[in-house]
Amino acid sequence: MVFFKKTVSLLLIVCLLSFVGVVLIGKVTFAAPTAVCPGAVLEIFASGFDGPFGLAFDGDGNLYVANEGAGGGGGTSVSKVTPDGAVSTFASGFEGPAGLAFDGDGNLWVSDDRSRVWKVLPDGTVLLGVDFDFGNPNAIAFDKDWNLFVAAHAGYIYSVSPGGEVVVFAGPFVGPQSVCFDAQGNVYTSDGSGTIYKIDEEGSSAVFSTGVLRSSQGGLVIDAEGNVYASEAADSESQNVYVFNPEGVGRILVAGFEASESMNFPRGLAFDSLGRLYITEYGRGIVWRVTFTDVHNKVAFEFSHGFWRGIVEDSIANVPLDFSELWLVQIHNWIDDSGQPLVNPNLTLLADREFVHFNPWPPQVSDGRYEWDFQTSVAEDALLAVSASEADPVDFHAPGFTAQRRVVPEVLEDAVTVQNLSLTFRLEAPLASDVNTLHINVAPPNVAYGEEKLVEYTLLSLNSVEGWTTSDVGWAIDPASVVVGKIYRFEAVFNAVKSPKLQGSPTSKPGVLIHYAHWDNLDVVGSSSSVTVNHPEGPVLVLSADWEYEWYPSTTRSRQDFWFLQTVSGIVENPSPPPDYVAKIPAVVDVKPDVFNMRRGADFVAGYIELPRGYDVEDIDVSTLLLDGVFPAKRSPTAIGDYDGDGVPDLMVKFDLSAMGMEAEESTGFGYGRRFVFDVVVTVNGRLCDGTLFEGSDVIRVIMWVGRTS
Repeated sequence: MVFFKKTVSLLLIVCLLSFVGVVLIGKVTFAAPTAVCPGAVLEIFASGFDGPFGLAFDGDGNLYVANEGAGGGGGTSVSKVTPDGAVSTFASGFEGPAGLAFDGDGNLWVSDDRSRVWKVLPDGTVLLGVDFDFGNPNAIAFDKDWNLFVAAHAGYIYSVSPGGEVVVFAGPFVGPQSVCFDAQGNVYTSDGSGTIYKIDEEGSSAVFSTGVLRSSQGGLVIDAEGNVYASEAADSESQNVYVFNPEGVGRILVAGFEASESMNFPRGLAFDSLGRLYITEYGRGIVWRVTFTDVHNKVAFEFSHGFWRGIVEDSIANVPLDFSELWLVQIHNWIDDSGQPLVNPNLTLLADREFVHFNPWPPQVSDGRYEWDFQTSVAEDALLAVSASEADPVDFHAPGFTAQRRVVPEVLEDAVTVQNLSLTFRLEAPLASDVNTLHINVAPPNVAYGEEKLVEYTLLSLNSVEGWTTSDVGWAIDPASVVVGKIYRFEAVFNAVKSPKLQGSPTSKPGVLIHYAHWDNLDVVGSSSSVTVNHPEGPVLVLSADWEYEWYPSTTRSRQDFWFLQTVSGIVENPSPPPDYVAKIPAVVDVKPDVFNMRRGADFVAGYIELPRGYDVEDIDVSTLLLDGVFPAKRSPTAIGDYDGDGVPDLMVKFDLSAMGMEAEESTGFGYGRRFVFDVVVTVNGRLCDGTLFEGSDVIRVIMWVGRTS
């Protein structure tokens, strides 16, 4: 019974380690690398090697591994691995074997640290293949005519004819570590600078990719489609294996080869006859296998024509409003566990109409062709939006409904606040007959300073509304089921958690989108680098990118989007940290007198301060009040009252003119002089007791006399 318990515990530990991405080999545990490209599955094929570098397959599917030696040399053998993973020694007697390649007769050629290339017969007999001092040959490969190419650390690519003649083919490079061929016979090599070169049959080299690999002292291989695979070997931090399309645009295929041990990184690369990729992990003596399935990033996009309007107020009446008429393309790189971006999207709009307003920037325009070429990557769950409009982009019409938003509380005073959002909605007129979707969505605000998120919002619940279905973000209904004139009530509950880095109480209101349109979800386009969509109203959209994706296109027309916008008061860097950031709200300031005559006796001005809804002037710390950031308010007298009669309390304080150095001079005589009248903007700022900053300004008129005589 005790033995059974121990066995269960061990199995449980193994399962847990596997779940969190930890691999056990013998008694050693380590974080495993991860295949991050869509459809790529990574697994250990074989282990127990001594600094494995070069790889090669024979005609029977056996894999051969050069054991260079995990310390950077000192290995002596080449291992043979059968398709089912059985490992044996095929040949020995080498000194740091590195590169492997099979000739047309089934002989294995091996380069090693003795700067020679050896020929191994099928029975394992080792012969000297090329008696030439290559200067540490790292990799070897045969072209279609069975010329042997040698990448030597000394800096050159050599070519060896079947008769044994050695010539310099290309170089110099910075310690080239790899050599391979594409279907057209071009040679590729990577060197220690992190650059991949493409070399034509005449030996002329050009940069294929640079700036992606931190170092390329690893392997290189090309698949049947012309994609180039490269291993990164810098011995400094986590290493990766990359894949580059034929145009040289790269992305990570396998990530996370930990360089916690000396000389641990991915090195040799090879494909088997089934298109599976094999990778040697140098320091830990592992051969990994990547199996590819027909899975691609899922990218959804909509091609829309409609009307948009957003307001910060909390109610809308069914009266004519100015809506923006737009053509909109919105691209969404779905979360699909691949972690891969949409690389360098290109968007081309073909239209028989003229567009003159664009966002985010003007495209390249030529004869009804509008092209945006985004040299960027769209990460998972990120959006990329492009809009265009014609000469008169404003349309006045009634929205067709009335609605009112209410958020309680609007101010986030506590560390954790539960906010209740309610919305009343009433359709005032039937929607167009072709409208097939109507939904109301809620969206939390983004309370942040730059990239620093300062309030974490969670949607806790949505109420059930008769006739409407509830989703993760709101409610939807068949437009034909909406009763004109009926009031529908929607409620959402949010949890808002303030970061310890934020001081004070910001205003923060979730937004609400009321959307209706005619939607058409088009056929999915899989395994393609581009897709073309014809909008029912004429324009054509062509969307492409640097890799193959699975596209989910849609079009909309008769669309209207109305937003009660998310609203957040200002967030600024705290002038007296910690914490790092502080909420800042606007204040209404009225300075009296409105006209200040320097010839009349007065020793102060009064300031009346009114705060936004949700804040209390009783919470103002009078000791922090400053006029124009310099002159403090008097501690007394102060008073609270509704001085402007708008129903909102005001705090009255006084600022000493003598402290300002501009006290008035009372006239003692009469004379003539020049009279100057000018308007002055005066600003009052301060803090609430919880640290919230506020600021407001007013304009007063100052009359000054110069050159008076008495």
